[in-house]
Amino acid sequence: MLKFSSGSLSGLALCVLCACTRTEALNGAFPLRPEASPTADGARLDVRLSASFSVVLPGIASTGYQWFLKSDYDASVIELVKQRTGDAPGSRPGDPAPLVGGPTADEIFDFRALKAGETVLTFERYRGWLGPQSTVETRRHSVSVK
Repeated sequence: MLKFSSGSLSGLALCVLCACTRTEALNGAFPLRPEASPTADGARLDVRLSASFSVVLPGIASTGYQWFLKSDYDASVIELVKQRTGDAPGSRPGDPAPLVGGPTADEIFDFRALKAGETVLTFERYRGWLGPQSTVETRRHSVSVK
């Protein structure tokens, strides 16, 4: 079970994906058709031991900016399983056409809780070819595994 504590829920700073079915949620499976719950930057994520969870950050790939996870989190508490890009608006049949300026797609980071403990995830948005010195946005999220 994921719990969030934050003073404000304004803006789409982070989304944690919820499993499609109760069985998948109990087994800690990654969701196949996620539903996002927005939380603010700086949110605290309470995660069950051995559970899988995903962090979703808003993408603006058409500008060249991407989210990068800094490696300063405690990898003995959680592991990054996969980094992927979500579906761009307009990419599925029946979706409305994408906005002018090119499509955007959320960036998704899949994690697994390995042992009880706490760590902080730090995400930086920058253009990969310019490196971290070109960071335009930073988001930090505390993770507590119980």
